[in-house]
This record gives sequence, structure tokens and C-alpha cells, in this order.
Amino acid sequence: KEGRTIFMSSHVFEEMEDTCDRVALLKNGRIVSVAKMKDIHHHNIKTYKIEFNVKEEYSLFLQNSFNIIETKGQYNQVTIDIDDKDIDLLLEALKQSNIKFISEKKYTLEQYFNNIYKKELV
Repeated sequence: KEGRTIFMSSHVFEEMEDTCDRVALLKNGRIVSVAKMKDIHHHNIKTYKIEFNVKEEYSLFLQNSFNIIETKGQYNQVTIDIDDKDIDLLLEALKQSNIKFISEKKYTLEQYFNNIYKKELV
């Protein structure tokens, strides 16, 4: 219920995402981050997996300046990270392509955790 606080410790990120409205990350006994789950899920950098029907269109897309995370050439698939403000550039690049599918990979608490810990190491 709203207005209640429950302290919970877990290394199972999915459990925390399903249960909590807010999370605090601890490192060496001190809080390094506090965030609302809705803010974590509405991250401004989005990850998209795109599969092309035509190999040539896949190859052409790879020549764009998008931040490519992964490619699977045998499936004509590419995974990219893109800022929300640049989504129109992605749509423009895909406009004339024969796309089999495009799906957004949601930003997770585990990714947030890993990013926070990387920053703490610096």
C-alpha cells in the first residue's frame, strides 16, 4: 500500500522491480543511489533490436552512425542504443526499409545497478 515503507534486501533484481516503488543501492554499507522504479524504467537511452527482411538493407543500416551494441548477421539483426531525442533519426533511417520486426528492450534495475556501480569504481 502507498504510505508504507518496507525494507527488503535482495540480489534478485526482477523481484525488486515487481515489488518496489523505490530502491536504494548500497555499496560497502553506504547508500550510493536512491531512485523511483518509474524513473529507472523511463530511461532516456532506449535499446532497440531490429531485424531486416533484406540483407542489403541490413548492411546499409549498419553504415549509419547509430550506437551499435550487437549484430547478428545471419539473422540480419542489429541492436542499438539511442537517445529519446534522436528517435526521429532512427525512424527516418528505417522508413524505406523492409523491417521484419523492431522491439524495445526495456531498461532494467539490473542495468541501472551495473551503471551505478561502474560510476562508483571511477
